[in-house]
Amino acid sequence: MDSDEDVGGQKAMIARLRHDLRRFRTMAEQTGDGLILSEDDRVVFANARAAEMLGALRPEDLHGRELIELYPPSQRRAGAAQIETSQQQPGVVIESELTLPQRDGDGIEVAAHLITTIVDGRTVMQCELRDLSSRRRFEQALREEREYSDAIIDSLPGLFYHYDEQGRLLRWNRNLEEISRYSADELAGSPVDLHFEPEELERVRASIAEVFQNGTSEVEASVNMPDGRTAPYLLTGQSFRYGDGKIGLVGIGLDLTEQRAAERRLRKESALLRAQLDNSLEGVMIVDADGTITINRVFARIWRVPEELAAAAGQDDFFYRLYAHMMAQMVDPSAVAEAIGTTFQAPDAVLSGEIALRGGTALRYHTAPIKDDGEQYYGRTWVYGDITEQRAAERQAERLANYDAATELPNRRFIQTRMAEAVAAGRPFAVLNVDLDNFKDINDAYGHPFGDAVLKAAGERLQELLSGIVPDATLARFGGDEFLALLPEVQDEAHAARALDVVVAGLPRPLRVGSRAVRVSASVGAALWPAHGGDVDALLQAADIAMYHAKRNGRDRFQLFSAALAQERQRAVALETGLRAAIAAGDLRLHYQPKVAAATGELTGLEALARWHHPEYGEVSPDRFIAIAEESTLIIELGSWVLREACRQARAWLDAGVPLPPIAVNVSAGQILYHDLVAEVTGVIDASGVPPELLQIELTESVMAKDPELVASALDTLSRRGVTTAIDDFGTGYSSLSYLRSFPAHAIKIDQVFIERLTDSPDDDKIVRATISLAHSLGFRVVAEGVETEAQRDHLLALGCDELQGWYIGRPAPADSVPEVIARLRPGARQSPRRQGSQAGDPGGSAPAGVS
Repeated sequence: MDSDEDVGGQKAMIARLRHDLRRFRTMAEQTGDGLILSEDDRVVFANARAAEMLGALRPEDLHGRELIELYPPSQRRAGAAQIETSQQQPGVVIESELTLPQRDGDGIEVAAHLITTIVDGRTVMQCELRDLSSRRRFEQALREEREYSDAIIDSLPGLFYHYDEQGRLLRWNRNLEEISRYSADELAGSPVDLHFEPEELERVRASIAEVFQNGTSEVEASVNMPDGRTAPYLLTGQSFRYGDGKIGLVGIGLDLTEQRAAERRLRKESALLRAQLDNSLEGVMIVDADGTITINRVFARIWRVPEELAAAAGQDDFFYRLYAHMMAQMVDPSAVAEAIGTTFQAPDAVLSGEIALRGGTALRYHTAPIKDDGEQYYGRTWVYGDITEQRAAERQAERLANYDAATELPNRRFIQTRMAEAVAAGRPFAVLNVDLDNFKDINDAYGHPFGDAVLKAAGERLQELLSGIVPDATLARFGGDEFLALLPEVQDEAHAARALDVVVAGLPRPLRVGSRAVRVSASVGAALWPAHGGDVDALLQAADIAMYHAKRNGRDRFQLFSAALAQERQRAVALETGLRAAIAAGDLRLHYQPKVAAATGELTGLEALARWHHPEYGEVSPDRFIAIAEESTLIIELGSWVLREACRQARAWLDAGVPLPPIAVNVSAGQILYHDLVAEVTGVIDASGVPPELLQIELTESVMAKDPELVASALDTLSRRGVTTAIDDFGTGYSSLSYLRSFPAHAIKIDQVFIERLTDSPDDDKIVRATISLAHSLGFRVVAEGVETEAQRDHLLALGCDELQGWYIGRPAPADSVPEVIARLRPGARQSPRRQGSQAGDPGGSAPAGVS
């Protein structure tokens, strides 16, 4: 029985053990940790999670293996020590961390807890493996979250701070460390006092208290900087709860240094803008986007804004009151009203224009929107400039551009424009070129201011004459002493001739200029459109050709244009061109006309006279080519050539043993006034080796009158060198006998105009008789020019004339014939003047004027 009971008891115990083992296994499989039991260092149990962690396919694969084998090879030495320690200290948990390799090549980190238990004398070791991956992920997530929040805090502008209720700093950003230069250890738990001066601290603490009381606050305070400076900061604060009901303060501190600098710059720019507005020379009105209007002082002045209206700036109705005032000031407000309407419809519009105000003020306006770089619209500026004086100046400039200042007549530009308009319209007209005769003599005698007054008086006279013929006539000063008249609707030469006749006949009536009565005449040329030219230039050229012909034919007359005149003018131009080339090439030649003593007929001198044979026109009259030379600067070149050639020829005759008398050379005004005559003459004498006493300079009275002091000085210098001087064409110039006292001349030559009627005109006889008497009383020798008859010679001899020159005495001879003339007329030849004249040839021919 007992045995049966014992057996029954054992069975019951085994059943309980089996039950407990099943429950243990169930519990071991249900836990998330790995569980291993070893006895005598060998595994007797492992759950599925342990097998998974250790890389076994089944838990049974771990049974019977030594516990140390379960450790990774790199950790077995440490594992053996841990096992030994656990066995030596039963009941004590030995903790370690293992990295268990997995079948996929990765590893997992686990926490191993070893504990040894002695059961019935047997050593049972339990090893619990807990996967640390989740904790590691959590810890990593926690670290990442902290790093993320730190990054956000560090990226915040300015300072970030977290204080607790006791005012201790718990958390901050990197900016606070960099700006304060405190280390993290120094900042941790630091009070707020660390960063502020005492005078700032009270306000900061008050702001902190307000945060904990009301939840939020902000304050501006100066924060201490490591270099001793302080910087203005805006400090914000916000309370919050965290943890187990703790209350903290977080906030951001923004550095206001740049903002304060920007505010100062803004205030400065505002002051500068205000100063610019107040000191601007233009009136400025600024209309903000909200309708606020700002005006400067100049605006108020030019728009005559009353003080009470200006003082109302900023009031709601100011815009409308100012607008009404401005409209009332304008002569025509419609254009400006339209411009203002445009700006409302098109805010981006940029407009400019002009405004005429009552009272004569002229304004220029410009309006444009005010925008920033982002095209944000802020309003509009209206700028007004007073251009009253500018417009007056432009009108004056227009007048100056189209009118002559001296005569107040239209000028060349104006009348040419009128002519072009008439041509374009196809309306016939005549143009008159009126050139005052000898006007230069008036300027030389009385000065240019008086000359301008004469021009003005002459212009008024011409206007008066022309308006009586053609009421719509336009008279202009064309330049110098030249006027141009446009006569509309003059279609035929007969009509033009009547106008010309009135001008030429009426102009010479005395003009009252100041205290003087002045008489001026004119040479007038006329041309018709379209008969005499298709355009303005052609018509002006035709009128100029006609005027030139009238002037050459004696002045104080008019001439209508014709094709023949154009051909003649072209011939004159060709002659001028040919003469210039002839002078340059030395193609001219000199002839020499003798002068003899009236009493004996003996040779006293020769006069060098230029001659020219043109390859196309043949022998050109000296009167013709000398006149051409005098109308241009060629007269200077021609005179210089004659001087050089005469001295060269004289030297050749001297070298050939020819007994030479003095040779006279004519000098032009240009050689004295615009050329250094003394230097030229002495240079030619020195270069040629001709004795100075063999050279005589002849110049006319008109040349002497150009600049008496200059002429007298030049002649005096030449006289001291031995060169003699004769005054040519005496009696025809603008000087008087009183000039003779100041000029170092040796002889005067009575012009042939007084000689040709000497025997028939009592008046000419008296003139010649008086001239000879006065000249002798002043110590001058007298030479008569143009002696053509025996009667003239005898009469001059009776009057006491010293020398004679003319065709009756001898014609001009070429250089190769001069030695024969000298031999025939030399002293001692004992020939009577009459016989000499007959041998000279053709006493009845007409004598040419003495020319150089």
